[in-house]
Amino acid sequence: MLAYSLAYLLSNENRCSKLRFHEGNLSLDLSRTLVNEHDLAQLVDLLSRRLVDQRLVDMHTGQLVNTSEKRPVLHTLLRGTIDDSSSEYLVNEKLFINEQHQKMIDFVNKVHSGVILTPNGKRVSSVINIGIGGSDLGPAMVFEALSSNYSNLVEIRYLSNIDIHDFNKATKDLDPTATMVVVASKTFTTFETLLNLNRVVSWLSQGSDSRYVKDQLVAVTSAQDLALHFGIKAENIFQFKNYVGGRFSLASPIGMSIALGYGVQVFDELLEGMAQGDSFSLSGNHESNATMQFALNLYHHRTVLGMQTRAVLPYTSALGRFPAYLQQLIMESLGKSVTHSGEVTDECGIMVFGEPGTNAQHSFMQYLHQSPQIVPVDFIVILDANPKSAHGLLVNAIAQANALAIGKSATDLNLEGVPEDLIPHQVMQGNRPSSVIAIKDLSAVSIGQLIAFYENVVSILGILWGINAYDQWGVELGKEMSANLINSINARNLDNLDESTKWILQKYLDAN
Repeated sequence: MLAYSLAYLLSNENRCSKLRFHEGNLSLDLSRTLVNEHDLAQLVDLLSRRLVDQRLVDMHTGQLVNTSEKRPVLHTLLRGTIDDSSSEYLVNEKLFINEQHQKMIDFVNKVHSGVILTPNGKRVSSVINIGIGGSDLGPAMVFEALSSNYSNLVEIRYLSNIDIHDFNKATKDLDPTATMVVVASKTFTTFETLLNLNRVVSWLSQGSDSRYVKDQLVAVTSAQDLALHFGIKAENIFQFKNYVGGRFSLASPIGMSIALGYGVQVFDELLEGMAQGDSFSLSGNHESNATMQFALNLYHHRTVLGMQTRAVLPYTSALGRFPAYLQQLIMESLGKSVTHSGEVTDECGIMVFGEPGTNAQHSFMQYLHQSPQIVPVDFIVILDANPKSAHGLLVNAIAQANALAIGKSATDLNLEGVPEDLIPHQVMQGNRPSSVIAIKDLSAVSIGQLIAFYENVVSILGILWGINAYDQWGVELGKEMSANLINSINARNLDNLDESTKWILQKYLDAN
């Protein structure tokens, strides 16, 4: 299938040097991926042919790049990447963003200083963030990623799943009279979020006068009217607009839980890192631009070589939720089968899975080494980490990358004296591609750069494939069907449902 030999390619010092990149606190090594000199030239040429630079500028300057929803895509404006004073529209939007950001900073500082208290007159000691998808995955991932470098100012819990076990876990050992609740929902109509919100309101009422419980609620939304209708005070509502997709919304007030947990300075450093990552993606020539080169590498392995799946293995538990965050970012953005013009395509989309190393080595790494399917791997390592564990983590990551690339032949095994009947079982074909992404540290700036790096890679891949990376109609269909089934259960009327659906719902009704 492959006219490549990684063992041979890795011996080419010139090629390897061309496939190493550095941007801010992030370094990238693509030397273990299945590209040769000819591929590199063709891939760089593809950027020009697909007008990638211009399309990125279109996105950053508010053009309607989300064609199916007729919207601009301006999540980068949240971190101040483009300052286009010639555009009245962008100036006005930046004023709105700055206003909401300052409102959030003032609010968070008042919570930390004790100016804002709960209705019982207590200082806020804990915060529950209720959201799902982009309103949960990004903030929860970052909060965990920063936990080893920063101290909590208040306890932060995240509640997304509607399973009662998750609710119990989020509220366990918390004082409802000293707890603030952040409801993060772009539309303020998300079923799971509203269900959990009502549960939490009932829980808050255990220790407070129910007339004042909603004073403990904070909303982050683009639907202020619905938040007001629910009973949340205007001064406790923080807004972002619909040109910010949920999976790209971390830099909006959706990230408030990070600021409440670690302080506004840490949140602003996160935004600074994201802005730097955006700038890196737009700067330099294509041959030396790490973001462009990584996007091209993913494109080559997916579209040219047909590798549809990708593993992400962060060799630090601090980034334990990063694979889940990337699942939404990449699969929701690029899981499309039609182009902007509506033409069917089967050359795009990447399925992502992952687990922190070294845990992954004792679960699915067997599949990555010896299964018939070749799965490219992103190894993410931290350079400035705890010296007691960093050596072992780094060495394991690089050893796995080398084992995937080089493998072990029958000849090697024979020379080692492996019994002949075991040799076929122990042969590792090698030629399994991987990238190494090295981050300087687990600071807010570095995490911000890593997030922006992958976000911009997704945008570039959307351009290369000619698809809309910013809508998610598949998600919307599931929401509609869920609402219809809820109505059927509430009415205890299953007559209009298909037989399979009717069977399982009847089982549920019988049990309840």
